[in-house]
Amino acid sequence: MFSLNKEIFLYINATPSSSFLLINLSIFLAKYIIYSIPIFVIYNWFFVNEFNVYFKHELVLKSILGIIYSLFYSLIFGKIYPSNRPVFENFGYCYFVEHAFNQSYPSHHGSVAFTFSFILIKLRLFKCGILFLLMSFFISWSRIYLGLHWPIDILGSIFIGFLVIIFSDFFWKFYKNFLIYFSVKIHNFLFFIFFNKNFY
Repeated sequence: MFSLNKEIFLYINATPSSSFLLINLSIFLAKYIIYSIPIFVIYNWFFVNEFNVYFKHELVLKSILGIIYSLFYSLIFGKIYPSNRPVFENFGYCYFVEHAFNQSYPSHHGSVAFTFSFILIKLRLFKCGILFLLMSFFISWSRIYLGLHWPIDILGSIFIGFLVIIFSDFFWKFYKNFLIYFSVKIHNFLFFIFFNKNFY
């Protein structure tokens, strides 16, 4: 298993002969594309009117809770299975050193991205879910390509995404009315402050 993990890493990892443009594109994917998630959530919360009120707040709340859960599980899994990044194993090449000084397993970026993708699919937003799922794979690929993560880190992230979907539904059944009530209150308060009008 570990030898296969290293073989796949070497197959993907950039080398000194790799394209300068591809490396810089990968840095962009690894660093910035993850911010499309909060932008998507905030935009839908304030400006998309094609969803009913309940569904809009369900989307926002499940996304926020899912991200919190995914980061929590990532920290737990990292404690259970501590793993150094490839650069600390003197293995392969790393092109993103400023972000290489913490645990490798699992990928936090991957956990958040895959979790969010699965949430969208679970909410039957299939087109958006598939788009973000593709973005999740691009993020994951770029972080292996740049030498930040092992392939097994990405597998751990996908597993965490599935885990969040299972347990977040259990939590949602008990607290959805309470959470949606406060979500609506916060939404209306912010909308009034920034746009000087009530919304709903």
